[in-house]
Amino acid sequence: MQWVEIINARIGATTAPFMLERLFQDIHHSVTAGNEGPVRLVIYRGRFVDGDWSIHLYRETNQLPSGRTALGIKLAEILRPMALVDHSIWIEAEGRDAASIQ
Repeated sequence: MQWVEIINARIGATTAPFMLERLFQDIHHSVTAGNEGPVRLVIYRGRFVDGDWSIHLYRETNQLPSGRTALGIKLAEILRPMALVDHSIWIEAEGRDAASIQ
């Protein structure tokens, strides 16, 4: 089963862009150096709002996630002092769920 943990952040205009670039480079490094199991990290940047960022942690496991991961919680806590943060988990729609969308 594939699932994704998403941390969306809307960062205030007072934060310097170079600081954000450095922050997200540090996040990328900490995720790739982590030991919480296989994870694919993708960081998205808002197309129309400069302060919108979205961190996606993709995982594939044999069981449903029991909640937010330690890594996801840590990343959200890093962003909270400078941003509005939404932290959620999404699971892949399979079988009847996926078919009903079409």
